[in-house]
Amino acid sequence: MSATGRSALVRAALVGAATGLRSQWGAAAVAWSSPPDARAGPAGRDAVRAGPWLRGATATAALAEFVADKSPRAPSRLAPAGLGPRMLFGAVSGAVLARRHRPGTPVAAAAATGVAAAVLGAVAGARWRGAVGGRVTGAVAEDAVTALLAWAACAPGRAAPAGRASTADGAPVAGQVDAVPGYEVRAQYAAGSSRGSALPRVEVWHMTSADATHALCGERIAADAETQPVEKWGTAATEPFCRLCGTHFLRQGL
Repeated sequence: MSATGRSALVRAALVGAATGLRSQWGAAAVAWSSPPDARAGPAGRDAVRAGPWLRGATATAALAEFVADKSPRAPSRLAPAGLGPRMLFGAVSGAVLARRHRPGTPVAAAAATGVAAAVLGAVAGARWRGAVGGRVTGAVAEDAVTALLAWAACAPGRAAPAGRASTADGAPVAGQVDAVPGYEVRAQYAAGSSRGSALPRVEVWHMTSADATHALCGERIAADAETQPVEKWGTAATEPFCRLCGTHFLRQGL
């Protein structure tokens, strides 16, 4: 697995651990850190925008948990009613977050990482609260750790290095993209057209991992699609270019 792939699973683990400590906080962090064009589809690829309703719902749930957790009558997080939702939210949040930062990350691996981290986080949190005797100060300290884990999981990736300048919407400045091993620009054809057509019509150019069947934005690409070197990104040869692919490409620090 590549370094960026491992980094995506680290993010899944961090958000899973946060979910184990506070079941709603991981999901809230994922929703609120979603950029305007980010989507989270059922397959883990970016496909549905995290709109205001989702952000509002996750924030409300996180705030309610923040208050309820301080009650001495709060149920054990290790009981089925407490651990089950943590495992579920850990899986979903881990998969969505990992695929957001590295679209090629296997959903099963990211979800499993999120679940495992959520269970470990829940056990660690329960032991901590037992050690501090249920004091409010202990709960507040746990809140701080949870917030730190969620922030680390959802923090933006590295900025694009010098020599790969871009505009705000993911489009590069023409002539300032160097060769990047393992990546290429590939064509997505208009409906009814293909590379073998008499007059193939390219609808949009996408950024992909070499020989990949899905673009960084999640769109499926024909196996025989025309390719261009990554240096062509941002030039007239690759227009129109998928801005979401460009955003993902830059967020991976390439």
